[in-house]
Amino acid sequence: MIITNIRDKELIVDLIPSLLIIEEECFSHPWHEESFIELMNNKDALILAAIDKDDKVVGYISLLNVVGEGQILNVAVREAYRRRGIAQTLVSEAMRQASAGFSDIEFTLEVRKSNMGARALYEKLGFICEGIRPGYYSDPVEDACIYWNRNYGN
Repeated sequence: MIITNIRDKELIVDLIPSLLIIEEECFSHPWHEESFIELMNNKDALILAAIDKDDKVVGYISLLNVVGEGQILNVAVREAYRRRGIAQTLVSEAMRQASAGFSDIEFTLEVRKSNMGARALYEKLGFICEGIRPGYYSDPVEDACIYWNRNYGN
């Protein structure tokens, strides 16, 4: 598995169809092409893709650095590739890259309260649920757990 930083505009254009397939497969409200292009054009954004040995995009993570706070926007892995450590590798590498140059960066994300697999992964990586956002998700309506990792690299 190769983890690549999508910074090259030509690369993101080539990868967008694969990212959109992953979005459709993983989320009830998937992002559109414009969302990826907008993120790509943001100097404070980071998008990493997991690419298998056949050059197929099997997962990705997007993160936005807002004044030293790493907001993890999406983590998605194709269903057929789950439980192989891809999401863990993506989150770890995104945190490593986003923290370059920062000594005290904190990371945050929201996750469906019922998504026990994702919650276990984030907790394994040092995240702690510090709050709930009632009704944050739709289709179906569900609360979000607000996770923080305030000790990355310490």
